[in-house]
Amino acid sequence: TCANPGPDRPNAFVDLSQSTTYSIAPPDINARFIAPFGANATNINEWLAGGNSLWVQDKGFAIRSGSQWKKAFTLTSANQTYTAVAMKGDTAAGGWCGPCNNAGFARGITIGTRDASSASGWNFAAVPTTGLPLRYVGGVAVGPNGEVYASINGFSRRFTEGEGAGVGHVFQYNATTQSWADISANFPDVPANSIQALSNGALVVATDLAVLYRAPGATAWQ
Repeated sequence: TCANPGPDRPNAFVDLSQSTTYSIAPPDINARFIAPFGANATNINEWLAGGNSLWVQDKGFAIRSGSQWKKAFTLTSANQTYTAVAMKGDTAAGGWCGPCNNAGFARGITIGTRDASSASGWNFAAVPTTGLPLRYVGGVAVGPNGEVYASINGFSRRFTEGEGAGVGHVFQYNATTQSWADISANFPDVPANSIQALSNGALVVATDLAVLYRAPGATAWQ
């Protein structure tokens, strides 16, 4: 829900009789309490949101109803939910988990490209998780040339429960081999929470320790 107090109604946030409200959330009852959403990095009027489904809208801040979201992709089970989304240009991605606790934990990533022939304007598909650790997907990002990155939460070597948690925290998808390459290099073994791909090719990752940066063309993190 959003409120529009206006410059002539400064008390609209405390006196709802002076405010205008709109219920603009996507109609997805299985979204996380803090559901991921964000604008296209090249078009502020295009937005992507994640729950049990991926939703897109092209109204920007002028959206007035949750019905204006278009469903673009739905996960295979009701207990699966998106944890991160990103959109840049004609490429978008979403990371999910479900179940999200230790019992039967599963995760995956969905990648989409613009498709004018579809009802939502996008064509999404689940991609293989080969090479990706069996841990929570903290963030996804789309690079300037449509490349897709993922930041993986949790620890690689310590404090992990069970087997198969995997090593590494930052990965890049290779569409040719349909697998994920570990680009962590000297990245510290700390949970990677979110990732941003800058327009010049640099990467920025927020972790529990600090914000880490990889310069364009570099392999090391600082």
